[in-house]
Amino acid sequence: MHDVETGTPFFVHPPYKIYNIEANRFHHIKKFDSRRKIVFVDGGNNSLLEGAGFSIQYNRVYFAIFENGLRVRSNRMPERVEFLSASVKVFKDEHPFFETIIYPLNNEFKSCLPFETDLFFDSTDKCFRLGLFEVDFSRISSMARRFAELQVAYHLVENEMDEGDILVLDRTLQTSYTNESKYSEKLFQSANDRGIIVSGLAKTNRLYTTTGMGLLEAVQMIAKNVNYDRWYILLAESTSKDHNAAIFIVKLNPLSEYVFRYEILYDQYSKLSEEALNEIFWKVSENSADLCFPGYPYGLIAADMFARVRTDEVEAYRTILLSELSKNERFDKFLRRVRAVNAHDVLNFLASESGGNLNWML
Repeated sequence: MHDVETGTPFFVHPPYKIYNIEANRFHHIKKFDSRRKIVFVDGGNNSLLEGAGFSIQYNRVYFAIFENGLRVRSNRMPERVEFLSASVKVFKDEHPFFETIIYPLNNEFKSCLPFETDLFFDSTDKCFRLGLFEVDFSRISSMARRFAELQVAYHLVENEMDEGDILVLDRTLQTSYTNESKYSEKLFQSANDRGIIVSGLAKTNRLYTTTGMGLLEAVQMIAKNVNYDRWYILLAESTSKDHNAAIFIVKLNPLSEYVFRYEILYDQYSKLSEEALNEIFWKVSENSADLCFPGYPYGLIAADMFARVRTDEVEAYRTILLSELSKNERFDKFLRRVRAVNAHDVLNFLASESGGNLNWML
């Protein structure tokens, strides 16, 4: 019987096998002496220049490897994969499309980047709609980074990881965009062949239950009746092509006020013993003891921090880019395109320069 107030988890699409949130379904994460290596991957991007119908992004994907509780360095792959991407609107037979061109900042990054042919999208593609008509251009321009995260993860599975190791992505395992499944399926197939566990942790979660309560809030409410310092609970399973996952909520540290959604590739989860499942959660829990954010894996904190593209980095590249573009005879036309969308940036600049003191306007 599920709790009347908290309800049951609610998933819209595709069809999921749902489990009730009940105190007797929580599992204790027990200490386990494990030699599994654990690898975390995250990515970031920031805009260099944007205008009407184009966007140039600085992209970075970073990974962090931990073995026996210690950070280890890779000798086979660059830990930081960086590239520029230029997304533009183009017309073919009077119909608008979006294409993206990729510029690796180092040739050794090339194999870790997505194919440009997979970054060519129809403007009517529902995946990128914002409202009924307009395409969300920021989403289009972030696809190169999103696909590159999966491509880097694939190369980690192929070159850095051994049977039994655990890969943790900073996302769910659901694919939501056109061509994304090409990269996720290649990663999943390689991981299955090599016996490497693929998982994902979502730092934010907007799922809710059948009573409208937030899913994490509902789980935490029931967890008050559970006497475990660390725990996991299975809430749903999906075997669809777009979302092949066992979906858990986890509490990874006794000091944590946070719980997170954690997913394991269903094809792998379905073959795990209860002991092996506990071992995986223990390894993630073991990495979630840093006092700066107890309960959240330090490996994902490191991957997030080093994958971020900082504003000062963007400014340096933007200056170089504008300097080169200014040599082109059509530079004035280019600036007019930028000014069509950057009025908000000018207002932000004025606000920052005034230090919040807007009395001069009165």
